[in-house]
Amino acid sequence: MARHGVKQTVWQFDHRDQNGKQRYKTFPTRKAVEAWSVTALHEVKQGMHTPACASITVSVGMELWISDGEANGLEFSTTSSAKSIRNCTSIPSSAATSWHH
Repeated sequence: MARHGVKQTVWQFDHRDQNGKQRYKTFPTRKAVEAWSVTALHEVKQGMHTPACASITVSVGMELWISDGEANGLEFSTTSSAKSIRNCTSIPSSAATSWHH
């Protein structure tokens, strides 16, 4: 947080994702922007960039994986183990808990 009367610089990186949608992300330093942008631009070129705001939660990802596994005939023990882990693990319900990151 900025203290009263103290100027704070924030760096912003603007880019387009693989679908052409404009995205931006802010950082506290120029070095952080440069480090993140290398990875992000590579992911965009590969067609696999997922912005944090568009990423599903860990909880939703786990449910999708279990459902897909059952629908595609994964062994019972595999989906059963995943369900057991899901039931015994405390997964925050917050949407900020990203499956991608």
